[in-house]
Amino acid sequence: MQDNYFQIICHKDAGIKIHRVVENVDSIFLMQLPDQYGNRSCPFLYDKHGNWNGSISCWNTRYDRWLFDYPSNILVTKLQNGRYGELTPATGYVFESVALKETIEQYVRIESEIVLTKECKTFFCYNELEIRKEVFPLKEISSKYGFTWREIHPPNFSKRIVGIEMNILEIQSGEVLATAKDYVSDSEILGYGKRGGSRSSCKKPDGSYTPIHAEDLILQVLKPPLKPMRKVY
Repeated sequence: MQDNYFQIICHKDAGIKIHRVVENVDSIFLMQLPDQYGNRSCPFLYDKHGNWNGSISCWNTRYDRWLFDYPSNILVTKLQNGRYGELTPATGYVFESVALKETIEQYVRIESEIVLTKECKTFFCYNELEIRKEVFPLKEISSKYGFTWREIHPPNFSKRIVGIEMNILEIQSGEVLATAKDYVSDSEILGYGKRGGSRSSCKKPDGSYTPIHAEDLILQVLKPPLKPMRKVY
């Protein structure tokens, strides 16, 4: 029953729907901080007699590195000619978010970039790259577009099936530019040490699975102004 229900919601609900693409977007408002959902453990369940009864599934944001780390990191465009460094343009994104801790201002502005500190002599330029970031207090946001996400707990098998919904919005109008949904299902059989068993993903008809990552969705919908990698040597 659980497997059949999981296949139905995967077929009907999972996937990416892009309604509109916007060019030259230079800033994005992160509409909630990651620890509001991701940085917590999945609660364990016990029956009324105190016996182990499994755990509620939760979405592990570590599967999506950008979701887990934002707004500390940056978004990077796809490699050009398979190489980092001078051939990889920076995105030009600026991120705005609610302040991470108590500050005078309600919001913060995060400006990041990758720079070349010396001439690139390796194929991927790992040793020559440096990430630089500055955070500024902000009285009000200037971003026209926002990114948010939430967990989905379907009405059936909610203890074993969990999904994620990511949305990109035009802030003023509330228009949804794109929505992405993905689901996973934990087996009902408990594994060793009273831990959950195997986990299934929403697969395509050919049996393959491609996870939906926040950074890929954002780069598809909110096209950033591309800039040459800045040299500081």
